[in-house]
Amino acid sequence: SASIAQSDLQRVTAPEAPSGDLQALMDNNNTFAFDLYRSLQAQDGNLFYSPYSISLALAMTYAGARGATESQMAETLHFLPQDQLHPSFNALDLQLAERGKAASDDETPLQLNIANAVWAEQTYPFLESFLDTIALNYGAGIRFADFINQYEALRKEINSWVSGQTQNKINDLISEGVLNPDTRMALVNAIYFKADWLHPFDADATRDAPFHLLDGSDVTVPMMSHGTFIPYAKGDGWQAIELAYQGETAAMEIIVPDEGRFDEIESILDYETASAILNSLQPTSVSLAMPKFKFENSFGLADQLKALGMTDAFDPDQADFTGMSDRNDL
Repeated sequence: SASIAQSDLQRVTAPEAPSGDLQALMDNNNTFAFDLYRSLQAQDGNLFYSPYSISLALAMTYAGARGATESQMAETLHFLPQDQLHPSFNALDLQLAERGKAASDDETPLQLNIANAVWAEQTYPFLESFLDTIALNYGAGIRFADFINQYEALRKEINSWVSGQTQNKINDLISEGVLNPDTRMALVNAIYFKADWLHPFDADATRDAPFHLLDGSDVTVPMMSHGTFIPYAKGDGWQAIELAYQGETAAMEIIVPDEGRFDEIESILDYETASAILNSLQPTSVSLAMPKFKFENSFGLADQLKALGMTDAFDPDQADFTGMSDRNDL
């Protein structure tokens, strides 16, 4: 293995995070989710991303940020102060892990695996306080490694770890050339989610049917359908439903703009508006038709985060990560 050692720090399993901090963390992360969506929506094609995964990985980076770098990250990511954020992320992460546990032997639980890991250059003088914070609050095992001489082996090792954490769904997270002898740390987050519907679609009822694209054309897709009693709401220019997963600890929320009003509804959609829509859902008898679909996305976030105000973190002359090391040359 390219790794030579691993921290033996154990994660805190009962963090003391006030309920107000936990709610603020969730509200703030949802606000960031829509900020980021607005920054990403100009991309062609479908968009798929996990704001929670992004925030979780950057929270570990935030633990080492200081000065203007820290304040810009806090403003862009809607982060709480350091002493409140990390215990809150710990508590939320542990709560989410509980959702993957079956309520009974007969119940099929959803699978939710949230994993963090850190590969750190073995010769670099990282502060123990920083390593302790991310190990104790994020369950991120610290792997001290030789980036200077074995960066390509480490790239393969990290990709293998991510693949294992995501049931082989993500196999090449880090492309060749991303790591080099100047790399000092790789903070990695992986999320895997799989669940059955609470009320499954009948496979025999799936038929090819037209799906209407935004450009006015149609494509033929396998369309799932069934009559069901689910949370539903209709408003000015939109319809919305909630589809619960097995165990009823998670759900898919779908907001569908009316024909010809996609851009209009998309432009007004933020956390407050989306919350109001989802809070208006009421159990209703619905005839539902929904296409089977598969999304894959890959994109860098540096430009989007800089556009949102997090500029110093990406500027070697301005970045202040002295909370990671007394040397500020990360």
